[in-house]
Amino acid sequence: MVPWAGKVSRMAYAKTSERAERRALRERMRAQGLTHRQIAFEFGRRYDMRPRAAWRHARGWSLQQAAGQITSYAARSGSSTAVVMTGPHLCETEAWPGYGAKPSGRRPTPYLLSLLAAVYGCGPADLLDHADYEHMNPADLLVISKTAAAGGPESDSGRPGQQPLIHPAARIAYTPPPLASARHLGPDPAADLPVRAAAITYSPGLAPLAGALTSAQPPGDAPITDLAGQAAEMWRLRQAARYRQLAAELPAILTLARGCEMSRPQDRRVAAVLTHLYNVASSLAKTSGSPELAGIAADRAMRAAGSTGDPLLSGAAAYRLANVLLSAGHLESARTLAVTAADQLCPVLNATRSHTAMWGALLATAALAAAQAGDAAQARELLGASKVAADLLGTAEQADLYSIFGPANWLIHAVNVAADIGDGTGAVTRAAQIPAGKLPAHLAERRTFLLLGKARGHALCGDQESAALALLDAEHAAPEEVRRNPGARGLAASLLRATPVPGEALLALAARMSYPGEQGAS
Repeated sequence: MVPWAGKVSRMAYAKTSERAERRALRERMRAQGLTHRQIAFEFGRRYDMRPRAAWRHARGWSLQQAAGQITSYAARSGSSTAVVMTGPHLCETEAWPGYGAKPSGRRPTPYLLSLLAAVYGCGPADLLDHADYEHMNPADLLVISKTAAAGGPESDSGRPGQQPLIHPAARIAYTPPPLASARHLGPDPAADLPVRAAAITYSPGLAPLAGALTSAQPPGDAPITDLAGQAAEMWRLRQAARYRQLAAELPAILTLARGCEMSRPQDRRVAAVLTHLYNVASSLAKTSGSPELAGIAADRAMRAAGSTGDPLLSGAAAYRLANVLLSAGHLESARTLAVTAADQLCPVLNATRSHTAMWGALLATAALAAAQAGDAAQARELLGASKVAADLLGTAEQADLYSIFGPANWLIHAVNVAADIGDGTGAVTRAAQIPAGKLPAHLAERRTFLLLGKARGHALCGDQESAALALLDAEHAAPEEVRRNPGARGLAASLLRATPVPGEALLALAARMSYPGEQGAS
């Protein structure tokens, strides 16, 4: 017998004995009615396990078994484009950051923690200890923030939870930029949005809107219920992509609301209505090719929302400004603003469905900004975090004056994130996962956003014919939206260049996109 054989045999026996002991303890605790949370705590205390390992052992799974559960869950839930967990990968994730002076192992991302939590039936913070918090970066702590009650309910059936939950965590280690005004965003060119009408360029059809936004208004009065109803109607016109009618009707309503603000400057109800009207005005100006006017309207929305002290209104205004910055190419400012607004909304995330949807929409917008900046990893991370809101909302879309978000809208963002990072196959695959009729018929702008992402996906795959068909479908859903959209114009032009003999329908669409009267300056 070789000298070390007995020692190896004793070590193997010790490991086998400990596994049997853990198995017996787990079965005994379950028979006594204790939860997996209590078992994980006892395993951590008794066997000096890190929390991720303790929760896995509380389930009675080996590394390979747990890896299979995680991979299967991710595939079923559609939580990620590609999650294939292995035993060694999971082992490294459980060990991080190790016990040495420098971190060792594999740092778990917030998205992976949400998957582990869903499979183990806990919250992500249950999978972290003090060493994890000491070594995680501020961006990760920002995503793993205050979005669920501590611990969360555990199923008595002993089966894992059915949806990932982002759990409370430590405060982020930096001070977020204030949301009161776009001018606080820093050195980015978009941080100093113009406020003088003479410096603004816009299409002739937006002249009344520019006047309503920038001209001094005399005091006025109107019933707040009438104003609120008119704001809701303007939102419906926006979502139906009826921009000509919106441009014709919005200025008078905005002028009336600004007059009420002059008469009742402390009335939060007026400020709330103004926030919604400014948001609609910003969206109209952005779609019509006037980023300066869109920025002014978004900045005014931020100020109006800030005066109410309502985090949901502030989130809606930040969402609109982030989209203005996104369309203007100020991607880092857009991402920072959206993530910061989502963080500030976290304490009231579960107050209403509107709060949940707003939080998800902000993170999805941040994901778009990261994707367009070429940061695919962060885009997927933020997109995965936003799916928590989609899961919490259930099967129905939440569509109101604040935002539009839900399972279908999460997939729409996933389509466009995939297209932005050059993953044509992912964009087409995601688009196919959205059931027909899932979106309400009146949400034409959202439907167009989906179809344009799908068209870009087909183009990236080299399927020019399918791309053209999707682009034509988008125009059919919302003609004004597509004909004004710079991305749609660029896609149509690239399809014409790539197609040896363009079809008549594509040629006609390109001609309609270049019709006169939409561009110009005052």
